[in-house]
This record gives sequence, C-alpha cells and structure tokens, in this order.
Amino acid sequence: MQRISIYAIVLMVLCCGTVSGGEQQKLAEQARQRFLKRFDVNRDGTVTPEESRSVLKKEQARRQLRQKADASRQKFLKRFDVNGDGKVTPEESRGVLQQEKARRELKRTADRSRAKFLRRFDANGDGKVPPKESRAVLARERAERNK
Repeated sequence: MQRISIYAIVLMVLCCGTVSGGEQQKLAEQARQRFLKRFDVNRDGTVTPEESRSVLKKEQARRQLRQKADASRQKFLKRFDVNGDGKVTPEESRGVLQQEKARRELKRTADRSRAKFLRRFDANGDGKVPPKESRAVLARERAERNK
C-alpha cells in the first residue's frame, strides 16, 4: 500500500511542477481524486494492493478485449471493403457475399465431379487413380461399347 501512496504523491508532484501554490493544491487534489476513483474499489478512501491488482487486471482484460475487437474489425474491413476507403457499402458486401457463394458452389461442383470420377475410375477404392487403374477402366468401357 505504501508503494501505491508513493506513486500517487510522485504523480501529484509531477502534475503540479510549474504552477502556483493554490493551483498546485487544486491539481494535486484532482489527481488524488482521479487516483482514488480509479483504484479505491470499495470507496473507503484508501487503496489496498488487492484493489490495485484487481483494477489493473480488469483494465488489462478490457485492453485485450479491445485488441480482439480491433483485430476483428480489421478482418471484416479486409474482407468487405473492396475499394479500401475504410467504409463498407451495401453494394460491396453484397458483391463479396455473391462471390463467396459462387466459390462455394464451384467447390461443391468440383467435389461432386471428383467423387464421380473416383466412383468411375478408382477400382480398388483407395481414393487414388494411378494410370494403370484408369487404363483398365477405359479399356473395359471401350470393350462394352464395341459389343
């Protein structure tokens, strides 16, 4: 607790270094009030180490939350702000969402084509189609057509 009191006194002295005596007292009192308002959780006029630790821990959690929100905002802008002006218009968001929908549909189509290809050519069901397997399938299909 003494360490916090010393810090508060040093803060008050630094804040009031170049003003007159009356102004110094006023500024010192304002600094003390701000300090107490910030750290005196139970409002008893003193700051315990537990109070200061809890306040600093909460402030750190708020900073981390703010950093996460900023990162999320940046990610959102990077995704939707097509022209890079720092604003997302309805047209920009609709365009991005339509492109993403088209990409998903293309991926589904490719996945279906891949699955169909594997059903046709993967004779042993191992998920791979070496040239030998594909040649055998094509030869068998050719023979069936020529019958």
